[in-house]
Amino acid sequence: MALVKTSISKEENLEEIETLLECLTYFQTEEEIEKKYYALDKMKEFDGAGLVFLSILFDGEVDPKYTSYVASILGKIKLTKDIFDGLFSLLEFENAHIRNLAIEIIQEQGNDVEEFFEDYLTNEDRDVRIFIANILGNTKLKKSREYLLKLIENEKDINICMTAVDYLGEIGEPEDIEFLKELKERFSGDFYAEFAINNAIEGIGEE
Repeated sequence: MALVKTSISKEENLEEIETLLECLTYFQTEEEIEKKYYALDKMKEFDGAGLVFLSILFDGEVDPKYTSYVASILGKIKLTKDIFDGLFSLLEFENAHIRNLAIEIIQEQGNDVEEFFEDYLTNEDRDVRIFIANILGNTKLKKSREYLLKLIENEKDINICMTAVDYLGEIGEPEDIEFLKELKERFSGDFYAEFAINNAIEGIGEE
């Protein structure tokens, strides 16, 4: 996700910026690429910059090279719950570039934001839940197994449930096998579900 930004010459006369609002105004009004990157870099020095970076992603008219750079910053700074929630809202954007950036930020943050995931395990939006299943399985967070079990236990959509089951087959513990056997009874008669669950049990390894 990291973007190589254009370097700024030390001799270049750049305006001194003293507040976060001045940073945002400078970014929005300047035309030169180097000065826009300068404004984004200066933002990192101020408290509350995360929400301002998030607002830039929400602005659908910002050039992708800048939103990509903003995303690379958000992937490294400490995120609050408000910013995390905002990133999930971006998953509903029609702009695929912005959606992908939101996903990359969350994946890059990994364990640092895992405490925020639990609220989304029962989200009404099916797309959000399938995303949760995938990110828990792909990033292997410290709580991925715990959250996948909770997701499977409450999930009614068989496709999302079996996606989570597939990942549990990779990171599950022997103690989860009994849970999976009970799950197989819940989906008794469904070939797809039984196949996925059997594979997960085999992946965990039953003695």
